[in-house]
Amino acid sequence: MQKETFGKLLMILRKKNGLSQKYLAESLSVSISAVSKWENGKNLPDMTMISSIADILQVSCDECNICSHNILWFC
Repeated sequence: MQKETFGKLLMILRKKNGLSQKYLAESLSVSISAVSKWENGKNLPDMTMISSIADILQVSCDECNICSHNILWFC
């Protein structure tokens, strides 16, 4: 998954759920800067966090993967 695509998906899902970067960061025990870097396509989260991210954003890991391939159609 490309960093930029994941970042766009993460931002869209986070905002759709009315969550702040701060809330997401605290829920995952990472810095706000880390979440910002993910959303801006500069870094990717550790793959062990994907399940937790999906849970917080109320989607399945599979939905994240499917959406990431099609995200550019929605932006």
